[in-house]
Amino acid sequence: MQKTYKTEVIIIKTFDMGETDRRLTVFSRRLGKLIVIAKGVRKINSRRAPYLDLFSHLTLFLSRGRTFDIITDVAPLNVFSKIRENLPSIAVAFHMAELTDRLLPERFPQLQIFSRLLHDLIILNSVKNAQLKALCDNYGLFLLWELGYLPPATVLTGSKLDRFLEEVMEKKIESSRLLTKLS
Repeated sequence: MQKTYKTEVIIIKTFDMGETDRRLTVFSRRLGKLIVIAKGVRKINSRRAPYLDLFSHLTLFLSRGRTFDIITDVAPLNVFSKIRENLPSIAVAFHMAELTDRLLPERFPQLQIFSRLLHDLIILNSVKNAQLKALCDNYGLFLLWELGYLPPATVLTGSKLDRFLEEVMEKKIESSRLLTKLS
């Protein structure tokens, strides 16, 4: 088994650990959902910090650790800066990231879902606010179809879709409150 490797990822969740470290949940093109550690990334002089933001599309260079793999280097592919300039876009990106995090198991590759999330983030980076709710619903529906929770012919939207997702996850969708406030 190799000790170091690289993988293409999208950051879907972050959690600060201690004074200088951060735990990231990333969605990898070839490895699925992973939890990794960015050591020293919260230091003022960290050269990796600007790239390790939510929704960033990166190549991570990782070293295998006992519990979590550790980031050794970062190569940015797309940081989706326009998403961060628009509050409704941020809300939709959070919603897509939350669904991805909650519905996917760790270390189970999902190439179709990775490609769809990346595609939707690219669209979200350039879309007008009027199309955001449809983009959000379509991504949730796609996840349900792809993971086998819903037959492909079945279409749910709005609150029916959210209720079904919450049933599957057995938890409330936290980002829904933000989406509701922005509607």
